Amino acid sequence: MKLCKVKLVNFRGYKNAIFNIANLNVIIGKNDVGKSTIIDALDIYFNDASIDINDLNVHIPSQDSKFMEISCCFEVDPREQITLDSSENTATCLENEYLLNKDGLLEISKIYDCSNGKVSKANTRIIAKHPNNFDKPLITLKLKELQKLASDNNIAPANKGIKKEIRKAIFEQTQNLIFDEDFVIETSAKDTDIIELFQKFKDDFPSYMPFRADRTNTDKDKEVNDTTKAITKTVVAGMEAEFQDMKNKIKEEIQKLASKTLEKLKTFDENIANTLNPDIDSKALDSLFSFTFSCDDGISFNKRGSGVKRLMLLSFFLADAERKNTSNKGVIYAIEEPETSQHPDFQIMLMNALKQLSTANDRQILLTTHTPEIVKMVNKENLIFVQKYDDNSVIVQQNDAIELKKVADTLGILPFVSYKGVIFVEGTTDIKFLKNLNSLPTLKDIVDLTQFTFILR
Repeated sequence: MKLCKVKLVNFRGYKNAIFNIANLNVIIGKNDVGKSTIIDALDIYFNDASIDINDLNVHIPSQDSKFMEISCCFEVDPREQITLDSSENTATCLENEYLLNKDGLLEISKIYDCSNGKVSKANTRIIAKHPNNFDKPLITLKLKELQKLASDNNIAPANKGIKKEIRKAIFEQTQNLIFDEDFVIETSAKDTDIIELFQKFKDDFPSYMPFRADRTNTDKDKEVNDTTKAITKTVVAGMEAEFQDMKNKIKEEIQKLASKTLEKLKTFDENIANTLNPDIDSKALDSLFSFTFSCDDGISFNKRGSGVKRLMLLSFFLADAERKNTSNKGVIYAIEEPETSQHPDFQIMLMNALKQLSTANDRQILLTTHTPEIVKMVNKENLIFVQKYDDNSVIVQQNDAIELKKVADTLGILPFVSYKGVIFVEGTTDIKFLKNLNSLPTLKDIVDLTQFTFILR
């Protein structure tokens, strides 16, 4: 499952913004325009980070509905088998259930109601290109409801006792299916037999790891904790499937013992309860581990300077770039201002490591920066350009919509001359020719033209 699009509505400075997410994403813009907001929004979405009424966009007209929305679209295998019915051990797929949006993506939205002056618990929804011929989405109907719907419409499923077979028959045998491209499916309806959809998909979400720029320098410095947490998450990711199997076995044994307990309970009073269902709250595997690092001189890494601790983060990315991932689960690294406290040489090393990481299908990188040299190391399609206008609206631009001159003005690029010297040329084709010539190792060993500044005469 790979993140490919994000939508923010009424969240902080964003009234309504949609932007694409690639493998490598460099978020640029002036201070206080909303770069970190993107990272924070995804932390709320993936990690349930705290959200409060102060996150609501203050420029919403008073007559408008007060809510916040964070939506993510994921690239998935539409035919991959998945169990969605809680009462059956049968697998289906998102394509057959019409749970993908008009672009063939899995779109899951988290809505936060703020109408009462506080933020409600997130209401999660799937936005899909789905038939609206029926009163309710078929995925939310119980077995008896599906059987009645099929019977009323003279539809004969292959197996009347299996819900996915009834849904399949209804879809196939209903004439003139009418599709709504923005059909809303509530994922946590309590009166249905479906497994809570959001939780089901959440188990397959990529791990989201944010690394902040602003740090304290205490013994429990969150920067170091974040790095150790990232190491832990990366290591245990390959064991998630085994851990999930273990959790399922534990739940099965708990349910068996609960059922036997209910039988004994009924011998005292058969009216006390008809069912005894355990509500199990288990922790993520990576949360079970906590550790710190000590160097050979006995000094805790937590006590080192901020620059050294950021080097630890750099080293982690370098190591992860070389590591063969054994997990099918993706990872999203979100890094604020990687240039913080780093020598320019280390900044280049970090960017090269992140670029290498982003070439893996299971790794995605988001970073914010104010440094022109970092922006110069990526392509235009990797940029997410955030601008704030006089009316306090925040606009996100990507690809062809980006004006490079505005990017240069935003980054405050100053005149630059290489320490090696300058080469005067008559036109841009001369620059291209010399740069291509410089790619030849034999000539580059004699003189490296990347260390010179080209100036048009």
